[in-house]
Amino acid sequence: MLKSICLLVQLVSALASPVDDPALLGVPVDHVLQTPVAALSVRSSVEGVGPADLVDGGSVEMWSDCYATGDDGSYDANDVRTNTDCYGSLQVHLDGVPVLALNRWSNAAGALDLGIGPSPGLHPDWTFSGTAGAYDARRLEVHIRRGGGD
Repeated sequence: MLKSICLLVQLVSALASPVDDPALLGVPVDHVLQTPVAALSVRSSVEGVGPADLVDGGSVEMWSDCYATGDDGSYDANDVRTNTDCYGSLQVHLDGVPVLALNRWSNAAGALDLGIGPSPGLHPDWTFSGTAGAYDARRLEVHIRRGGGD
């Protein structure tokens, strides 16, 4: 069991599609967000994840829906939403590689899929992994700073 793990993801300079209502950034959410991120910063105690400072190439997907693999046949940064309100995805990627994944939050059956960095399992974005129980404690905080100011 993991004793201590830390991840800081900062979405700076705003999302490509700005979210003006902070209530739309929490889990659970009944809002679809699938967008590039400009100026992503990452700090982590997980080997191979970060550091990154204000880099382009980030993306976020967040929805309560079920989803399928994209054209590449893998659950990753290119997932495609299918049925509504049946699984749930909150993922942050950098250059297509998962930085943070919190899935299965709108499905009461089974443990949450939780991971930092790419999964060593079948799906890089931790889909169907049921790994939340591997952490002694779990707390998610999202901080977003609008671009153009401090």
